[in-house]
Parts: sequence; structure tokens; C-alpha cells
Amino acid sequence: MTKYLTAFFILAFLVVSCAPATVSTTQLPTTTVSPTITPSPTPSATPTTTPYPSLQTQGPYILFTRDNKNLTLMDADGGGRKQIQVPNDGYTFQLNRSVSPDGKWLAYFTGSTEEPYDIALNLLNLFDETTQPVTNLLASDFPANLEPIIETMALGDPPNYDADCFQDMECRWSLVQNELTSSLFSFDWSPDSQFIAFTAQIDGPSSDIYIHTLQEKTIHQLTDEPDNIYWIDWAPNGERILYEICSTPGTAYEGRTLHVTDLEGKTTFINKENLYNRRWGEYDWLTESLYLFDHPNDTDKPPIYDLIIIDTDTGQLKEIWPYSVESFAINKENKTIVLLHRNHNNQRAKIQEGIYIVYPSGKYWKISDVGIQSGLIEGQKPYPIFVQDYEQRIYNIRNDGSIELLEWADHGIPWISPDGKLLLFRESKNLVLYNDSNEFLKSWPMENGNYNVTWSPDALGVFIFTDTNVYYLAIFAEQPHPLMENCPLDGCEPARFVWIP
Repeated sequence: MTKYLTAFFILAFLVVSCAPATVSTTQLPTTTVSPTITPSPTPSATPTTTPYPSLQTQGPYILFTRDNKNLTLMDADGGGRKQIQVPNDGYTFQLNRSVSPDGKWLAYFTGSTEEPYDIALNLLNLFDETTQPVTNLLASDFPANLEPIIETMALGDPPNYDADCFQDMECRWSLVQNELTSSLFSFDWSPDSQFIAFTAQIDGPSSDIYIHTLQEKTIHQLTDEPDNIYWIDWAPNGERILYEICSTPGTAYEGRTLHVTDLEGKTTFINKENLYNRRWGEYDWLTESLYLFDHPNDTDKPPIYDLIIIDTDTGQLKEIWPYSVESFAINKENKTIVLLHRNHNNQRAKIQEGIYIVYPSGKYWKISDVGIQSGLIEGQKPYPIFVQDYEQRIYNIRNDGSIELLEWADHGIPWISPDGKLLLFRESKNLVLYNDSNEFLKSWPMENGNYNVTWSPDALGVFIFTDTNVYYLAIFAEQPHPLMENCPLDGCEPARFVWIP
């Protein structure tokens, strides 16, 4: 436990320091590299017992964990469940990315980035609990294979490292080794769940992208970069992978760069001056092949100073909003961006303040003056975008740009049922249910404190994750039903959950 938590801490620290439909079956080339571990389905080393009613349905299910090692798979009504322990002292990382889109497989890690350097990627079938080892993520001669990089390190002008550390060989080793090992936790499933892309140091001193094919149980090396790869994201159309490089300490440290690769390994470098050597924020996919980035500025106004998109099909970058942004949200229904703009003294180019709709083409139109609006939030069906004013009133921005005041008074933003007909609000010591006409339906007592809520897909109830327990609340029930044993008095780790089909 201590080892992988240490790895997580190093990863979080270094990433900050580095400053980051239906899809047809993806076709991959047949060229492979030999994995360190021969992948073949094997029974889990630690069979789990289930002291609860077994799963009663064919899905959908909710999967959740508090410690990244012990997971619970549960029916959508909380009736049945399956307890799963990640085998071989394994652990998950980013649960929402770990589960394959078809809900069948869970990607997990075993081993450590510390001695004996045995970190490995594995797959677990959530239903029959067989495992499929993928590969060790570090070469057999690690960390000795880092010596060429350490020998060629330069202090730089301006210096990239503290002079005292640079003169200390042990400190230099630590810099290079930590940069490499912190890059090994990046992975992403293909949209059709047939492949998983991941970073590993199998060939050479830096990390590269490899793809594991589930059916053939083979590994294909996709990139061959001299520097480490820190972030990968598979395009929703399944055709390309967007990835980020952050140079290892060495003679050519030049910050972050973006690249796109197809599934044959043909790579495009996003060679754009306004990205190079600067900080930007990864946001989300806007369409099947367009990815949205923002340029945050946490030192002075404006807080965000432009929006850009990358077309992974062409490798082209386009600036679609060159002005300041106070807040923005994506309208996923019509693939547009809604943003709040105000002018600032340090801006050269200025346009009228207000709320704008921005299209991927770069065209935009103003739909409202700034008025009293204070923030934009991605909506929930049937409301594409929420706006909240200084008096906490909530508005909806429709697809046609019109703005309507929602009659939610000062309740805040609710959890909206999947069919859009029920609104669940959090109040002091209560959960309160309204219909979509804002008519009161029911109220339940609920403990104060931090908790999260998610509707079941059938809109018949909600799961509530608190500091001490997990509850299922049916909309016709008199009170929430506890599903687990209470945590210790000092509380549990926050629950991470994901819905699977």
C-alpha cells in the first residue's frame, strides 16, 4: 500500500510541475513486440466471498470503491451485489478510466515504481474474475538504463534545476527516475473496448505508447519518443490518439508538446508557437475528433485567456476564442461552447462584454449582456447549460441561445433524473424531491456532511455515498436504505464510482 501511494504522490507532484456514438471496431497493424509478461487469462489468485445477495439483474450496474483495491458491483436498485478484490495486491488508478466502455474489463496495476521496480499493467474480467496480465512497465535494466540521460543533463540558461541538486549525482538520478516513473500511470481504452493504450518503458530510457489487443493478447509499440509521455486520450471516433510529451531532464528540456498518432504509428507534432513552452489545460472532447484546450492564467486577470481546439484527423490546431473567458461550459447536444466574457485592462483587443456561443469553426455570437450572471456550468438533460447569478438563481441556456429563468428559487442546482422529470435538491439535513414543474413531491432526512448522489438509469432511485456508508433511496421509500457496514468513526475515504452497462 505504501509503495503505490508513494507512486501516486510523485505522479501528482510531477504532473503539476510539468504544467498539464457508435464506433466501428478499430483495426491495428499486426506487428508486435514481446511483452514482459505472457498475457493469458488465469483465475484470480484470491477468490472473493460474497456475504450479500448475488447480482439479480443483467445490468446496468454501479461499480464503486473507497480504497482502490476492494470494489463493489451492485444492481441498479441496490438489490444484489458482488464483492471484488483486485488480485495480487493490485490497485486501480482513476476508476472512471479503468473500466472498459463495454463494462467488462478493469485495468489495474500491481507492483511498485520503487525497488524491485516490478510495476505491471493487468486486466481483470469483472464478471468471471479471470485476469489477463499485460506487461511489466519498466525494462529489466531499469534504473541503470537512465545513465545516458543523467550524463547529458545540462543546467541550462536560465537554469532548469537548482544548482545544488544539479551538482549532486544522487539528486540528478532522482530527478530523471521520478520523471520516468511518474509517466507510467497513463492509459486509455479504445471506444470499442478491444484495445487498451498505455505508457511503458520497454524499449529505451523513456516511456512510449503501446497498445494491448485483448483478443490476440499481443502488444504493439505505437511511438518511439526520446522523452516521456505523460498523458494520452483516445479520440471518440477510435481512429487516433492524442498525447502529450514532457521532456525528461536533459540537454533539450523544452516543456510540453502535443502530438497525434494514428494506429499505424504515424505521428503528427502540433507545431504551434502559442502552445510551445506554455501552459494549457486539457478540457474535453468537443466532437468525435476535436479536442478543446484552454489557456489558464492563475497569476493575474483574465483567468483564462483563450480557447483552442485540435483536430486529431488533420493534426491542425485552431484558436477559436482569442479573448478573455471568465467561465465556460460545453453544450454537448449541439457541440458548441458557451462562455462569459469580460474585458480587462491588460487586454489589447476588446469586444463587447457578455455571454457568447462559440462554434468549432471560430464563429461566435453574443446572446446576452453580462448582467448579473456569475458563472456557467455544464447542464444535465434536458438543460444544456446552467447559468447562476449572484442571487443564486438558476437559468438555462437553450440550444437556440435563448435564456430562461428556472423556478428553483435558491435551491441551487439539483441532481436531475435521467428522464429529466425529477429534481433532487440538497437542503440542511434533508433531500427534497420536486417534479419538473417545480412541484414538491417528497422529503427525506439526510445526515449533514459531504456526500455524493447519482441517479439509477431507470430514474427509480438514487445511490448516496456519504463519509460513513452507501445508501439506496427509492423515490417511493420512506427513508434511505443502508447498503454497507458503517465505516469507522473517523470516516471512510471518499467513494469513487462509475456506471457500467
